[in-house]
Amino acid sequence: MTKLPVQQITFEQLSTLALEKHQNQTPHSPPIPRRNNDSFAISMPAKRHYVSARSQVLQLGADVGALCSQMLSHSPLDPHPDTLEAATPPTHGTAADQSSYNVISQPAPQDRCAEDEVEGQMARLWSCSTSATGQECVYEGIARVFWRLVVLCNVCRIDLRSCILKKIELNGRKYPVHLCKGKRGKYTVYSSQTGITKTNQSTLDIDVDSKTTPQQNSETKGNSTQTPPQNPKATTNGNSNTTVSDVQQLIRVFATERQWSKYHTPRNIVLAMMGEVGELAELFQWRGDHVMEEGGLIRSEDWTVEQVDGVGQEVADVAIYCVRLADVVGIEDLGYLVYRLGDK
Repeated sequence: MTKLPVQQITFEQLSTLALEKHQNQTPHSPPIPRRNNDSFAISMPAKRHYVSARSQVLQLGADVGALCSQMLSHSPLDPHPDTLEAATPPTHGTAADQSSYNVISQPAPQDRCAEDEVEGQMARLWSCSTSATGQECVYEGIARVFWRLVVLCNVCRIDLRSCILKKIELNGRKYPVHLCKGKRGKYTVYSSQTGITKTNQSTLDIDVDSKTTPQQNSETKGNSTQTPPQNPKATTNGNSNTTVSDVQQLIRVFATERQWSKYHTPRNIVLAMMGEVGELAELFQWRGDHVMEEGGLIRSEDWTVEQVDGVGQEVADVAIYCVRLADVVGIEDLGYLVYRLGDK
């Protein structure tokens, strides 16, 4: 399969493209009925394009559902993570419902392979088990999910890039490397050491555009902030991570430092993504389809700053899994793929 060129598409370019597309579109659904003199009447000022954030969340769910269908058709079954190092790829691609990774029934070796080798093994298992056509279908499904996140953030006036970088920083605090290396436990397992619980996970105190962050101070002293990190000690410095491929590398480093690659199979990641979409949907249920005026959620009387931060975190969770999935299945630059899709 011909590899797509790395175009270094920025988040700003994607956001601008999404805004241009939606400004040129007409509403595809009827306007919301509004009560007028005890009777329902349609009220819609001329030449205004109303966009409901909840409509975008519903569409995101549909896009993730379509991606699940592609996984059912094209992704092989997963081995148990504890036996992944003993796995060998099939010699030819087969349908997902007819085969799985060939796991050798023997104890894993004492000297476990390096994390970068596990990462490479995962890529080989995917590429050997999935046809070229199947891979293209999955690639497009991933791109559609990420594009929907870009549109949703535009509607809500949320900075997708900033949300992702802030959440990576918060996740670093929730999952310290020395505590969770090689483990798949939930962050609450480490709450007694980290102090982070379900009720104190705000990212409002995190500034990703400052020259340094707490994590960077401890791990990357002396590292330049003017160029994207080229070594495993990548940081959440917002000045460096302006492109989707930058963030893709950052998320890869986060996973490999914690030896999570063996858990990051395509099906596992998509299931995790589904869970995060559900948490995002929960924030919008029972609120009604309010029109997003100028300023988005943050200007709405129904949303507090803390609640908007919660939306940003859930959007970031979905985006992080989407970017990680793209990396696992061999998309070198998700940004370019998304831009090409959005520009059609």
